Amino acid sequence: MTHRRGGESPLIELDHISRTFATPAGVITAVDSVSLALGQGEAMCLVGESGGRLLTGLLRPSGGRLLYEGKDVWLTKGADLARFRRAVQLVHQDPYASLNPTRTVFQTLSAPLFRHKKASSGRQALAAVTELLARVDLTPTENFIAKYPHQLSGGQRQRVAIARALTVDPKVIVADEAVSMVDVSIRISLLNLLLALAKEFGVTIVLITHDLAVARYFASRGRIGVMYLGRIVELADTEALVTDPAHPYSAALIAAIPEADPDITRSKTRVDLRSAEIPSLLSLPSGCTFHPRCPIAEAGRGPRPRAASDPRRARGRLPRGGPRTNERAGSGDCVMDPILLQGAFRIGFLILALSLLVLPFEDRSSAEFVATVLAAIIGFVFIGIVTVLARSSLPPPPRSNARTPVDKATGKGYNERDSPSGGN
Repeated sequence: MTHRRGGESPLIELDHISRTFATPAGVITAVDSVSLALGQGEAMCLVGESGGRLLTGLLRPSGGRLLYEGKDVWLTKGADLARFRRAVQLVHQDPYASLNPTRTVFQTLSAPLFRHKKASSGRQALAAVTELLARVDLTPTENFIAKYPHQLSGGQRQRVAIARALTVDPKVIVADEAVSMVDVSIRISLLNLLLALAKEFGVTIVLITHDLAVARYFASRGRIGVMYLGRIVELADTEALVTDPAHPYSAALIAAIPEADPDITRSKTRVDLRSAEIPSLLSLPSGCTFHPRCPIAEAGRGPRPRAASDPRRARGRLPRGGPRTNERAGSGDCVMDPILLQGAFRIGFLILALSLLVLPFEDRSSAEFVATVLAAIIGFVFIGIVTVLARSSLPPPPRSNARTPVDKATGKGYNERDSPSGGN
């Protein structure tokens, strides 16, 4: 189901978007069937693990569709695709890495102006850059135009990054943790800047953050989507979500927000999770992926669903039969960390590749030649061992132990739903 505001035609939409990654240890599902619709001028927040690169079209989805103005982005070409690229811009998390250290502010901001033919001369580019710097409150502008990134503070660099996103007059800006690496004292000013852009120019702003306090401030008049293990578990208007969360994970995040008043901190209701361990992406729990940690989960029972008319659509449902355990992990087999396996595979491949590159240049009668051959053999064996470990760590395919009930009178099997007593 697509999460959208009633009656509005969405500007950009995720339609059951999924993204998987193949690793030596198995397939990782980073985004799992996410649907989300955004209208023009909307300011909303996504809290948790998100798909910012999928939303901006930088990463092709494994399943589902990315729609812009009703058209599938990955099926468009030519002018329509170029229009999408200009309309959707990304502000990166790290202002220290997202700007070229060898380019001045003018060179950084003028490059897209020339590329997209929004300036045909240096004078036009200078005027446009001056206007952009004033728009992001970097004034007096002449003090910043000729500076390099290392001469700017973290907040000033992030403002330059926002100005760069504005050079092509975008309709959607995805701010991926855009305030997480700047001082707390200037976070509010950056958030206010993004909100002003949304209000003044009708730009849709999507702020991705792990700080629910930041999300509450930024989307005070919008929506917050809470993501857990690649799924949107709750999407609601901000105040409704903060004051009455529908999903236990949302409640846990809200309870973890620090309060300045010690009296509020002492009287605040705590949410005690059943486990602090996040499940492996290689072996996700069935049903609601939060149920191994959920404080209200019961075997054979799930949380009471909200009324069907509730637009918040919380995904806090447990599978029938309660939590399931990983059979492979429970049987005593070794389940390796996929990141460790991936790193080990790369080391083995590097040893093998370097040995094969050096081998032709070694004298066959020398000790160096023997050492290089041994290194190549070690690298090859190392890769083989890692591959075997990765395969042994894969979760087994699901097996059904259910048996078809048999009617004793006729000796034939039947579906429980067809039984006079089944389903009651």
